[in-house]
Amino acid sequence: MKNIVRLLLVVIFGNTSIASAQLDWNGQERLGQPKWYNLDELVSQKKYLEAVPDAVWLLQNTPNLTKGLYTQSAKVFKGAVKKEKDSDRKLVLQDSALWVLDKTIELYGDEAKYLNKKGKIAWKYLSKRKGQTEELYNLYKQIYLLNGVDMS
Repeated sequence: MKNIVRLLLVVIFGNTSIASAQLDWNGQERLGQPKWYNLDELVSQKKYLEAVPDAVWLLQNTPNLTKGLYTQSAKVFKGAVKKEKDSDRKLVLQDSALWVLDKTIELYGDEAKYLNKKGKIAWKYLSKRKGQTEELYNLYKQIYLLNGVDMS
């Protein structure tokens, strides 16, 4: 009987109730619960520009919520860069996408994996900016040192 009730709850409330069970919603993080679900929904609909305010709020107010916050935020910022028309705002979104990957490394490790992801977008974002040559060189040097020949 319990299994039938659980199955009905999943069917009625969808995956959001499952996601809620995996996160520890307490304190300040509880205030972010609606923003997290909205962020997740907007990312699934590829409405990245609309998702930016929720991603920023969650990163500022619940930075230790889950590793998924950084994964979703990276998707949001990279997707928003493609859709943003204003050049100044586009630069901020590019820097945010790169920052999220650095912050992921700082909090969760796996430097090779996340530097590879950063390397895939850094050239596109930074190569046309003045004074970024050394930063790009150091990034790709570090990626090579961590991965050797296999930089996939």
